[in-house]
Order: sequence, then structure tokens, then C-alpha cells
Amino acid sequence: MNQTQPESPGTTVPGLFPFTPQQFHRNNLTQHYLDEGTGPPVVMLHGNPTWSYYYRNLVLALRDSHRCIVPDHIGRAVSPAPSRCSADRRGRTAIHSASRSY
Repeated sequence: MNQTQPESPGTTVPGLFPFTPQQFHRNNLTQHYLDEGTGPPVVMLHGNPTWSYYYRNLVLALRDSHRCIVPDHIGRAVSPAPSRCSADRRGRTAIHSASRSY
């Protein structure tokens, strides 16, 4: 059976993308991510132009023994793009703020 990527990124599709979408909000930016499972954390970073869908099978295989964290790039998939004029500055500020909050 040929399965294709969901039409709308971030959509929960049983059997294809059966994950609960999560969102991180900081400085007027929204970042979609997956946070599935329990155990030692595994962070999966995708390239561009993909999104967390790229790691769906790995998350399914590992989530029973590991916490799988898969962030999407801001401006890709269901992480809305910031306004064009301030994207770079706001992106750097959000990353800096997020790293300081843990």
C-alpha cells in the first residue's frame, strides 16, 4: 500500500501520522513539535524542506522506550512563518529566550 504525506502538516492521521501536535510559543512565534513516549530523550532534527513527518516511523519504533522530541522549523509545516521584515531578529530572540527558560 502506498501511503502519502498528509495534505495538511500537523494533521493527526491514524496509522500515518498518529501523534498529538504540540506547540511552543515565545515572542510571537509558534513552533510545532512532537513529544512522544517516555524514557531517555532522543531529539530528532530534520532538514529543510521536510518536517516532523520525516521521522514518523522512527518515533513509532522508539516511543515505547524513549522520549522522542521532534521540533519543526519555524516557518515550515504548521509552524507559522514570522513577518518578513523581522523574521531573522525574532527568530534569534526566540531561540535565545527558549534556551534560557530551561
